[in-house]
Amino acid sequence: MSTTSTLHYARRASAQHTRSMLGARFTYLADAEQTDGRLAVIDVTAHRGLEPPPHVHTREDEAMYVLEGEWTFHCGGTDTDAVPGDFIWLPRGVPHHFTMRTQDGRAVLMLTPAGLEAAFRELGDPMEDPLGAPLPPQHPPSLSEMTQLMGDHGVQFVAPPVT
Repeated sequence: MSTTSTLHYARRASAQHTRSMLGARFTYLADAEQTDGRLAVIDVTAHRGLEPPPHVHTREDEAMYVLEGEWTFHCGGTDTDAVPGDFIWLPRGVPHHFTMRTQDGRAVLMLTPAGLEAAFRELGDPMEDPLGAPLPPQHPPSLSEMTQLMGDHGVQFVAPPVT
């Protein structure tokens, strides 16, 4: 790890740091490189019907701060409805996922420590407009490729992912 965590850091949303991943827009605001591996922060725009399947993080805790839309977070057998202004903590080792109650939603995703954002970036396609609508995947991974990549980053699916 580097010592960049002692330096001031700021990033503006840009095409260079935005990817369309499986129907969602991910704008990487901070990642392992800028935070010495301590934290990743991603502005995510998600769409109903394209939510991730139930899964468990084995390496990082996850948190979401809802900016737009109505979400339901399912974590360890508890369902929590969330609207703009709500903060959700999803600890590592606990199965979780979310569903959208509105067509679209936007949230700030935080991962600590950082690292999983590399898998998200690899699964995504570049976007020219950092505020534009996500594009259909140009080269969607197969189910086995996605399961392998996420597994390599410590994420285990607890239900088969929807194809």
